[in-house]
Amino acid sequence: MKPNPWKPLRLKDLPFRDQLLAELEAIGDSLRKGVKLNYLIYGPQGIGKTSVLLSLMERLNEHGEVNHVRAIYLNPEWELLTPSDFEALLLDLLSRFNIRLDPYGIRRMISEINRGRLDGALQLMDHLLKESDIYLLLLIDDLPALTRLSRYSDVRTTPQRFFDAIVESDNICMIASAVTFQSLKRALGKVFPFITLRELSPLDVGEVKALLEDFIGGSFEVTDEAAYEAWRITGGLPLYIHILGLELTRRSVKVITAEHIRRVVRESAINPWGLFNLQMRLLHLKFTPKVGSGISLRILREIVRGEYTISELAKRLGRHYQYIATYLRRLREAGLPIEIKDGIPKIKDEVYALWLRNASPCNITF
Repeated sequence: MKPNPWKPLRLKDLPFRDQLLAELEAIGDSLRKGVKLNYLIYGPQGIGKTSVLLSLMERLNEHGEVNHVRAIYLNPEWELLTPSDFEALLLDLLSRFNIRLDPYGIRRMISEINRGRLDGALQLMDHLLKESDIYLLLLIDDLPALTRLSRYSDVRTTPQRFFDAIVESDNICMIASAVTFQSLKRALGKVFPFITLRELSPLDVGEVKALLEDFIGGSFEVTDEAAYEAWRITGGLPLYIHILGLELTRRSVKVITAEHIRRVVRESAINPWGLFNLQMRLLHLKFTPKVGSGISLRILREIVRGEYTISELAKRLGRHYQYIATYLRRLREAGLPIEIKDGIPKIKDEVYALWLRNASPCNITF
């Protein structure tokens, strides 16, 4: 088991994702045959989107010399994609994959990048790839973060034009990820109808048990009731199962029951030293600043204290109904696990709700 659950897996055979990886890997073969598909995978944080993309890159580049399909990975949330960064990325691609270099074409591509026209550089890159009979899969993690492109004064390319250039190219294909369907639709604009969507499904009870036993090793026994409770609490998210496995190995219990699962999750979520506590802070700090952290926290804590309709929340917080409804919509679009049933907002993530209910204000920020 990895000691760091937040480090994505990078395996050619990713557990329980073989069918999805085979489906995505076939995109490269289709591209070589003239059938182009752009894929977008989406799902909540912790479901394994980054691991899927990194594992796909391992698979594609292993046989890249034979099938002429290459893959590069880009995470605009981790890396600032300035024109100079983009230039380095494309030049590194050209040098690593033995693409025939046309000096005039290279100069034109760099000129387009220096002018801030990243879409023009992609078009020229597509031409170079075509001449070399190379096909490129651009793996973009957290695609909505590319909207930051328009923040740079030296960039003359909007995110939509960047995506247009990918969709209109012949030898470049995109496989991207995002947390929510709504964020994808907003980021892609008019090219959205040309994209194939794929929602990542959480693990089922049997897969949760197998993954948990793999994480904690053979010295522990996980009962069927414990596996069901772990699935119910974690929602089948691989990241949460990994954190739970690490927390269980810190205890000396040999036979893990449903009660052990509930107690371990509660202790880990409430206490500042717990790994679930750290994950909840990371989740909270990742999404709430996009909406407004102060009012968001007040709304979320009222939601977990009782079953209130949006109207009742507005009265309790001294705000208008539309004000609260707008913030709830923004929180859901940002990726926080909120659902509204019969007019009553609820936190779908049981661990996050537990943390919000018990965490002190000083524990919510670093």
